[in-house]
Amino acid sequence: MAIILPRDAKKARKPIRAGTSVRPRRSVEVLYRDTLFQLVSLLKLATAEVSQAIALGVERPRLIALIASKMESTGKALEALAPRAASTWASAANAANKQQVEAMVARSLGVEWATIMASSAIAGAVETAIVANVSLIRTIGEQHWGRVIEAVTANYQGKTFVEGSLTNRLAKIGNLSKRQAKRIARDQTSKLCSSLNAIRQQDAGINRYTWRNSQDQRVVGNPGGLYPEGNAVHGNHWEREGQEFRWDQPPEDGHPGQPIECRCSAEPIIDLEELDATYV
Repeated sequence: MAIILPRDAKKARKPIRAGTSVRPRRSVEVLYRDTLFQLVSLLKLATAEVSQAIALGVERPRLIALIASKMESTGKALEALAPRAASTWASAANAANKQQVEAMVARSLGVEWATIMASSAIAGAVETAIVANVSLIRTIGEQHWGRVIEAVTANYQGKTFVEGSLTNRLAKIGNLSKRQAKRIARDQTSKLCSSLNAIRQQDAGINRYTWRNSQDQRVVGNPGGLYPEGNAVHGNHWEREGQEFRWDQPPEDGHPGQPIECRCSAEPIIDLEELDATYV
């Protein structure tokens, strides 16, 4: 028993029907993005102190010591906040996906409700996402300070910056970190939603889906678009439009939403004969 349905679900006129795609919930992405922005703010504040020291003409040894101190303090802050941030986000994504999949099934079958039972695979997917995102959050800090050190070193070597000055370059690094945080929130929310869709729908006996892309110039493989050719990391999603896939047989680059920056979605194919359901 993986899904519980009202008895009325058996009366559906069409034994096979298309459900609506379950997409990443925007509010979950925004929750994660805003949390990451708070972490980036800590990095920008610490970097501003470095910029101030440079403006005051602090000598190299003191400046290097200051950078090392800020790296350590922000590193400890990220280390403490990362598990909580990742856990809160993953839990919110899981709760939203459960609600969305249940609503999709109920709407497709013309009944008032549907309940999908919890499974160990869901818990595993959530835990995997938490671990992966704790690591990703750490990379925001690591890459931020790597860029700072690179800029400071280049300055001491007499190199010039397109931004005009070292302090301007450091300010731009903060914006790069913010864009990185935004990209992580969007991409990881999409990936987790896709993984949860695959597990929940298979648990319910929904084994197949139709691939849907965004039908715009950003779709990889669109002959007239920005990325006319697919590759190993991100396949040709333009030509997959309307094709049928099985959840247990993913394409080489993964199900919709799993390849990096993928905006495609999986439209479930609900077959009453395949549903693993108990009717009450």
